[in-house]
Amino acid sequence: MLLAVFAWGSGTLWSSAARADRDVRQLNVGVSGGFQLTSPDLDLLGDRTKVVSLSDAGWFNLHAGYSPVAPYLTLELSLSIVPLGTEEGNRTAVALPVTLDVVVAPFTGIAEPFFSIGAGVNALIGGQLGTDVDFLFGAALGLRIRPIDELAVRVEVRVAVSDAVSEPLAASPIFALGLDYLALPLGPSAGPESTVGDEPDPATGACAPDDTACNDSDGDGISDASDACPDVVGDASMRGCPDTDKDGVADFEDDCPIHVGSPRAKGCPDRDGDGLHDGQDACPEDRGTKDQQGCPDPEAMRIEDLGESMPDIGFRKNSAKLLASSGKVLDKVMTLLTSNPKVKVEVRVWTSGKGSRNKHQQLSASRAFSVVRALIERGIDANRLRAAGQGKAKRGSRARVILHRLATVRVLE
Repeated sequence: MLLAVFAWGSGTLWSSAARADRDVRQLNVGVSGGFQLTSPDLDLLGDRTKVVSLSDAGWFNLHAGYSPVAPYLTLELSLSIVPLGTEEGNRTAVALPVTLDVVVAPFTGIAEPFFSIGAGVNALIGGQLGTDVDFLFGAALGLRIRPIDELAVRVEVRVAVSDAVSEPLAASPIFALGLDYLALPLGPSAGPESTVGDEPDPATGACAPDDTACNDSDGDGISDASDACPDVVGDASMRGCPDTDKDGVADFEDDCPIHVGSPRAKGCPDRDGDGLHDGQDACPEDRGTKDQQGCPDPEAMRIEDLGESMPDIGFRKNSAKLLASSGKVLDKVMTLLTSNPKVKVEVRVWTSGKGSRNKHQQLSASRAFSVVRALIERGIDANRLRAAGQGKAKRGSRARVILHRLATVRVLE
């Protein structure tokens, strides 16, 4: 019987290996449980002189399988635990069969019939029967049912064949139910590469020159599956769509497909870079806002305004805390700096009134830092800001004009 199973398995194994071209290698782990109809002729003492009548036993198994060629061909290492007892029910020892099996599943899918053959050792440890190690052969027929790709319910009938007392060999049938889990896919197998397929280059989406199954309706070298414009010849950089003016905006998204433009202006020219193309911009030379039809906001602050006194930036008396009224002008400074990302500024603050020189210097520095902190909280990069306390305003200086608790913002570069 074992020879017949081996012959059938060898033939199926050969045909299965011949089909292994681009399948995925896998690492599987599993656990099973069941019961063993222990042969009464099993030689547990190793001297072939004494028969120990054993009762049927529970059978527990841990296994790990590696598919070196394809998922339907697996090398499986198995460790079983069999608590043996006499017919009177007294547990006398534990058997630990360890086997290496070849598992073949000729058909893969939701229901996968399989068979296995293998060999190993059966170690008897502990109990009144002492210790013994015997050679072990095994074979199994079973079925795996996969509700999902990663998990399978495993039902199998096994036969464990080992030394006997009165006969050359003793066979113990095993009935088991378990679970197999796909622990890890290990990438493409080492089998021969297929020369025809329908998969494009994953990096570029392009079809291989000799790949007749990769569809490319417009003949631009980009497979239909990756081509955003499968019926029009295009560029790989545009996902297979044309870009007539080469401005980086595909023609179907370009409002000005024959004029080089800006992506912000949907492919149309935008000389001032405000996001409105020149045909829509009432002030195409001056950066503006959509609310002002592309013209600058008349109330918005300009770079030229920086350096002038800002009477709307104020602080509480003898304090570095900003007045609530300062928020509006700080918002304008934030908008200006956001629109000019390369500009760096210095915040200068003077103080007035009585007090020592050191007190005025500390207070003006704290107030300058308060302004800088408020701009950082509004999203301006701290590396673009510098705080400079100027101390007490001197008589006749320009700072005397702004005097009481006010500040300026000066462009550095």
